[in-house]
Amino acid sequence: SRRNDATLMLDEIREVDGREAGNIAYMLANGQGKARARTDGSVRETNRWNLLFLSTGELSLVEHAASAGERTYAGVEVRMIQIPSDSGKYGVFEELHGFSSGKTLAEHLEQHVAHYHGAPFRDWLHCLTADLPELTSQAKALLKEYTRRLTPENAGNQVGRAVTRFALVAMAGELATKAGITGWPEGEAF
Repeated sequence: SRRNDATLMLDEIREVDGREAGNIAYMLANGQGKARARTDGSVRETNRWNLLFLSTGELSLVEHAASAGERTYAGVEVRMIQIPSDSGKYGVFEELHGFSSGKTLAEHLEQHVAHYHGAPFRDWLHCLTADLPELTSQAKALLKEYTRRLTPENAGNQVGRAVTRFALVAMAGELATKAGITGWPEGEAF
């Protein structure tokens, strides 16, 4: 629960036993660990969290579980959505932002992430706490608007839950942009 109210980045899903991959996705998305007993038999407090998580890998969770003989269900698939990343003209990038190739953009990002990782966090926290009632109002309105715009017509509950997570990320990006933290033009996060 160290990542509570944060983002958890997991690298390479194949490092996890394919038989457990679906259960791990459920646990992360549902926000609580397994209930366990103490040595005296009493119930130990269950860890709880609220987070967004992202995993990379050449295999999707569904493919990884299948390779271990496990079947996955829609509940797992909506909790850990597969997004093919190498699908466009520039590979994983949709836009090169002035760079000559995806490789040069990736190298630029790698260098700057190593240098600036976490730098905007204090500004973001200040933004979040400076006028909480106003920011909460803006956040709710943006989240509602983005969810509406992203949700396909006649979408079911599972799609709605997935869309809300994407809308949440877009909303946070737009609020950070409005606060002057990202350096992006308005609308870029959406």
